[in-house]
Amino acid sequence: AVLVLKLIGLVLDPQPQFFMGDSASYVHTALTGWRPPDRSYLYGVLVRLVAADTQSLAPLVLVQSTLSAATALLAAYWAQLVFTPSRKVLCAVALGCALDPSQLLYERYVMTETFSLLALAAMLVALTMIIVSGRWLLMLPAATAGLLVVALRTSLLPLVAICLVAGPLLALLARTLDWRRTLLSLSVVALFVPLIWTLAARIETGPFLLAAWSPLLKPQDFPDSALGARVLEGVGEA
Repeated sequence: AVLVLKLIGLVLDPQPQFFMGDSASYVHTALTGWRPPDRSYLYGVLVRLVAADTQSLAPLVLVQSTLSAATALLAAYWAQLVFTPSRKVLCAVALGCALDPSQLLYERYVMTETFSLLALAAMLVALTMIIVSGRWLLMLPAATAGLLVVALRTSLLPLVAICLVAGPLLALLARTLDWRRTLLSLSVVALFVPLIWTLAARIETGPFLLAAWSPLLKPQDFPDSALGARVLEGVGEA
């Protein structure tokens, strides 16, 4: 049913959408290999792999709709792990996620959200299985999924870090993991810290944040008011 809904959605609205200049950066990366200083490089590579040879973004919309369907099914599977509800409730969860307006919107946009949400859902499902059943070897796919989340959406780094550390500790609290396996699980997370830190440190967030908050800033908000006046010169007119 989820796949049928996605198919109907593609028939009704197959057009890709753009959020400038994020989408422009990703398309530029896909076409030239350019590395954006303040956005995900991985997503542009994925766009190139999916759509560059076809000279059309239609395959990207198709792939993102499929990934969105997988995310909806993962949401239902997570609900089963945690709450063990009835089959009707699980179907409602899956269909509700598949029809979520933000899901339908972003699976058409040349944006990272659909890929990153699937990776985030996979990470949460793996961590939940560790907590529920004590299968600590799932920390490897959980950490890998977390790394993909950060590579696609660096702003989610704090959430990813908290979840990866909290998962084994909650399993210890639930007595599904002993101390030894908990430490092994946290060691797996530690192996990914340098990679995650490298991804996060590469992103230049200063200009992006300044552009977003500049309408609210005043020269007095800077440690050096004169410097603040020069930085903000012309912002109001722009």
